[in-house]
Amino acid sequence: MATIQLPDKISPPIAECDQRLGEYMRYYNQLEIALHAIFEKLLDTNITAARVISNPMSAQSLRDAIKSLGGARLKKPLFLELEKLLDRAKTCAGKRNFIVHGVWQIQIHINRHKNGQEMSRTAFWARWYEPSDPATIKEMYGPPRKPALIAKHKFTPAEITKMGELAFALAKELNAFTDKVALEPYLPREPLPIS
Repeated sequence: MATIQLPDKISPPIAECDQRLGEYMRYYNQLEIALHAIFEKLLDTNITAARVISNPMSAQSLRDAIKSLGGARLKKPLFLELEKLLDRAKTCAGKRNFIVHGVWQIQIHINRHKNGQEMSRTAFWARWYEPSDPATIKEMYGPPRKPALIAKHKFTPAEITKMGELAFALAKELNAFTDKVALEPYLPREPLPIS
């Protein structure tokens, strides 16, 4: 196997990458806390009772429970707003899984002259999540190579920072939503008609 010559400098330093990952997790935790808060509000109980129910739930189960409770306790305009917030939370959760379960990997970019001769190399760290499905890996690297599919599984430190900021902004929106929510009473169960 051939040895790849790395540039002298790999940007940013790995310690900075780890710091950005830690900051991302702190921001994403705020989103998780906000989801638990809206669950507590919609359930109309105290935080201890709500956490007994919600803590063992997966992120998807918690979002599903929030959506079901929202359908029962909110007027339609508020429920539609909640659905949009939950859709965004789902997108954040998908990216979070790739970031958290990924590994730091050195990415090398070879700068070539128009005649094809190598001029220089740059190297940078990226968080890489390798798909478990061999068909997806084959599809990524082709032929033809699919850069968009590769990019879906690769996150630079700057992108991780941006996604943390988006998760934190969504947490603030969810908290504002929770504060303004007025609950509708549960509708009494109607007996099923006997035919």
